[in-house]
Amino acid sequence: MSKEQTLSELAKSLAEAGLAPDQITQILTAKAGGGLGSAINTKESMAKPQVDITKILRNARNKFKHEKLAPVSVAVPYGSQIGGYLKVGINGTTIEIPADGNTYHVPKSFAAEVKRRLHNLDVMFSAKGPSLGETELSP
Repeated sequence: MSKEQTLSELAKSLAEAGLAPDQITQILTAKAGGGLGSAINTKESMAKPQVDITKILRNARNKFKHEKLAPVSVAVPYGSQIGGYLKVGINGTTIEIPADGNTYHVPKSFAAEVKRRLHNLDVMFSAKGPSLGETELSP
């Protein structure tokens, strides 16, 4: 019998005995030793963020700040289809480009995504265009 099965059976029997979840967690953590103890969620471990999301977003924003800029524009007729702004998000960083026909300079990654989305809108609303499954998209 593996260690995980033994701990699972122990947890089941402790729950049947009427122990509180916190007590069961403490017992299982102690029984697991160092090997499995870090894999068991406790109130303390759940209170600490597992991933520093603000750091990830900051790094993504910094990457885009140093990226070359490319011109994009969203024509006025798209406004009725997208609600006046084309919102584009990459890795948690978003920008909104107004559908006013003006040219804006955005990081190259966003420009490629804007181009792809406008192409999808053209295909979707075109009477003669192929379906999205038949269209080959390139950034």
